[in-house]
Amino acid sequence: MPKAKPYDINELKVSPKPVLDACSDRISCSTCGKSVKFFCYHCCMPISALSEKIPKIRLPFKLDIIKHPKELNGKSTALHAKIIAPEDVEIVSYSGSCMSGADISKTVLLFPGPDAKSISEMDPVLLDRAVVIDGTWSQAKTMVRDNPELHKMQKVTISPRTTRFWRYQNLDESYLATIEAIYFLYRDSIPNGYNGEYDALMYFYKYFYDLIQSEYAAVPEKRFHSRHQQDYICYDTAVPAENPRAANPDTTAKVNYDFDELDLDRVFVEPK
Repeated sequence: MPKAKPYDINELKVSPKPVLDACSDRISCSTCGKSVKFFCYHCCMPISALSEKIPKIRLPFKLDIIKHPKELNGKSTALHAKIIAPEDVEIVSYSGSCMSGADISKTVLLFPGPDAKSISEMDPVLLDRAVVIDGTWSQAKTMVRDNPELHKMQKVTISPRTTRFWRYQNLDESYLATIEAIYFLYRDSIPNGYNGEYDALMYFYKYFYDLIQSEYAAVPEKRFHSRHQQDYICYDTAVPAENPRAANPDTTAKVNYDFDELDLDRVFVEPK
């Protein structure tokens, strides 16, 4: 397998900061009543103030995100795809029969395997949908093994990249956040002449990435977890936050995994 290469997240043709920075207060979701900031990760809907301001795109083939029951909504990047491409993305709770109605002949599963093909070799016109697993690597392997339809689907892969995810993980840097994998699945389906058609899928991810870069660049003495990738914070290019919330380099505040309320004090600081 080719070695994973870094990608330049700053080349994405999205500008979420002016829009999302204007959302300073949390509000109640108009559907379920839960307290949210940018979007409700239970209803997969943006707040009303953002519904006409965030990008909405169509995808060349449908996407089913099969979500492991133990994967927390507030921790999942996959939900970003549903918010940005609501007409083409479905969130499906995993069960042994969750894909029983799928047309396997026109469906691909983003998953490695000896029979996997690169998505760049597939004709997207011939595809009805793609399936992406949202869960840990161990959970994903079990889900594919135990679900007959998932097991039989044509597996596809994307070109290997190194993640820009801000939370350290036990696996190597070639294991992407789910939204990164979804984005590159569609990007790689256009092998030639890609011009930012699906960059909007990374809208929220790019905002959170920039937010963390700015916060930590403002406090260069802030320590990272030893398992986090080297040189993650781009001190030479990140714009330091004017009033950084991560001001205390030795904070021990509790981690908040919800994407609309990141606890920047403990995203990837070295624990004591």
